Amino acid sequence: MRSSGLAFRLLLVFGGGALGTLARYLLGVAIPHVSHEPPNWSVFVANLVGAFLMGIVVTAPFGSRRLDLEHWRLLLGTGVLGGFTTYSAFTVDIAGAAASVVDPLYAWLIWFVLGQVVAGIALAGAGIALGLRLWPAKDAS
Repeated sequence: MRSSGLAFRLLLVFGGGALGTLARYLLGVAIPHVSHEPPNWSVFVANLVGAFLMGIVVTAPFGSRRLDLEHWRLLLGTGVLGGFTTYSAFTVDIAGAAASVVDPLYAWLIWFVLGQVVAGIALAGAGIALGLRLWPAKDAS
């Protein structure tokens, strides 16, 4: 791999990541979260929207003379959606909430975790299904 190709790929990831983190920040402004008060709904929304969009990104037939499939996936998947979604914030929120559990009424925590994981998988599948419907595979024959 030539160094100029690597530099371009790094620029795609960096630029996409900047856009994704900005979008996540703005989502956090739109859906404010009180520190140490679970659940953090902006993280929940970011992860589920990101899972759905990632499903679409992995199926989209990007490609042109300027940017090929790998470049689009680096920009949108690794960059934008990697910056937008936030597994680390999700796990820290859950660990913090679990550490403060002294009341059985916090059973919602289990549903919040399972809901995000199960819904994320379902939405990623829905995004893939939508992508395959929008861009059906071409027959090799």
